[in-house]
Amino acid sequence: MGLQRLSLETIKTLDGGQAMETFQNAVQRAVRDCMERPGDKRARKVVLQLSLTPVPQIDGNTIDCDGAKGVFQCRVKIPDWETREVDFGVQHSGDLIFNPDSPRDHRQTTLLSDE
Repeated sequence: MGLQRLSLETIKTLDGGQAMETFQNAVQRAVRDCMERPGDKRARKVVLQLSLTPVPQIDGNTIDCDGAKGVFQCRVKIPDWETREVDFGVQHSGDLIFNPDSPRDHRQTTLLSDE
């Protein structure tokens, strides 16, 4: 097979399809997160990025571009996992205090006995 023009269609033939496979795996990670947390309406992002660095050809005082080196990077951005909000009290020592029986109000008194 001869030289090919890089495009979204031909990327699957580049380096045994490694960039395309990496992208597909990233999409699957994002979809799995959607399935695990369908109530979280924040977006999942998959980015395939190509970074190009020129390869110079120096001939006396002339510098031409002889080619380029490329690296593909794939990023998956899924929303951070968060717990529900917990109400903490603060102490002068710098410690946080909380009520395990009432995580929404650390001042809440309980009728439960300490048995």
